[in-house]
Amino acid sequence: MWVGAAYLDFDAWMDMHKFTAEVFLLLFYEENLAIIQNNSKMCEKVLHEWKLFHIMKQAQTGCCTTDGSRIGGNHDSYHFDSVFFNPVFFIGILIWGITWMIGRFNPYKRDIICLRCVQFAFKVVLLISGVKVEVYGEEHVPKDDAVLYIGNHRSLFDTVITYSRCPGLTGYVAKDSMRKVPFLRIWMKRLHCLFLNRTDIKEGMKMILTGIEQIRSGISMCIFPEGTRSLSESETEMLPFKEGSFKMAEKTGCAIIPMAMIHTADIFEKHVPFIKKTRVILTYGEPIYVKQLDKDQRKHLGNYVQGIIRGMLEEELKMHEPCA
Repeated sequence: MWVGAAYLDFDAWMDMHKFTAEVFLLLFYEENLAIIQNNSKMCEKVLHEWKLFHIMKQAQTGCCTTDGSRIGGNHDSYHFDSVFFNPVFFIGILIWGITWMIGRFNPYKRDIICLRCVQFAFKVVLLISGVKVEVYGEEHVPKDDAVLYIGNHRSLFDTVITYSRCPGLTGYVAKDSMRKVPFLRIWMKRLHCLFLNRTDIKEGMKMILTGIEQIRSGISMCIFPEGTRSLSESETEMLPFKEGSFKMAEKTGCAIIPMAMIHTADIFEKHVPFIKKTRVILTYGEPIYVKQLDKDQRKHLGNYVQGIIRGMLEEELKMHEPCA
C-alpha cells in the first residue's frame, strides 16, 4: 500500500515519512528496477521520482551530488530527523521494549511473543491487501519439531504468507542487504533470521553453521533456495535450487517441508506499483528426511526437492484453475 501512496502523492509522503521511504527504497528500489522498467507506461512517473529521491538520499549521506555523481562518503548512513513522526516506529519501539524486559526473565516467552506479534502484523497486511490464502497439507508440518521449510519464490509476499502460518519459532534466511535497514535488522535478529552474503563464501558457511545450531536448539529455518525471485510468467518455472541451502537438513537430520505457492506474483510484481486482491494457494508437502533417500537423491538433493515442489505446483494449477 505504501507504493500506491508514493505514486499518488509522493512529495507529501516523502516529507512526512522520510524514514519509511528510505527503508522502503533500500529494500525495494534496486532489486525491482527491472520490473518497473518492464511496466514503463504505467510506472514512468514512479520510476522518475524514485530515481530522484534515491539521488537526494545519497546526496544527503555524502555519496553523490544532486546530479547523481559520486563524491564519496558513508553510503550506509541514515537521517532520522522525521522518524518520530512515524507511528510504525513508535509501535515497534514500544513492543521491542516490552519484549526486551520479558526476555530478561524468560527468553523463550519473549521470542514467542515476538513471533505472534509479527504474525498478527503480517495477517493484517494480507487483509488490507485483499489477499486470500487457501492452505492445504498443513497437517504435514510437525508442531513440536524444528524443520527446514523450502519454497518457491516469486513475490515479496512469499515471506508474509508463509511466516504468518509458522506454528513455532522460525528464522528466515534473508539477503545481506537487509542487515543495513535500521531497526528492522534488530527485529529480524530477534526473530532468529540469518543474513546471507552471496559474494562471501566464508560468511555463507558461517550462516549455514548458525542455522544448524538453531535447528538443533528447536528453531525452524526457512529458505527460498532459488536465491532470488523468479520473474518467469510460468508458475511452475523456477530458478535452479542452490544445493548449499540444504546443508541444514543434512547435518541435523530434520525434516524438509516443501512449500508450493501459486499466484503470489499477481499480488504486486505483475503490476508494480499497485497491489491487487488475489487468491493465493499455499500447499505443504509431506516431510522429506534426507537419511531416507537413496545415494543419488542425497547427492542432488536440491534437484530432488525442486522436482517435488514443481509437481505440487502442477497439481495446484490443475485443481484450482481457473483462479478467481
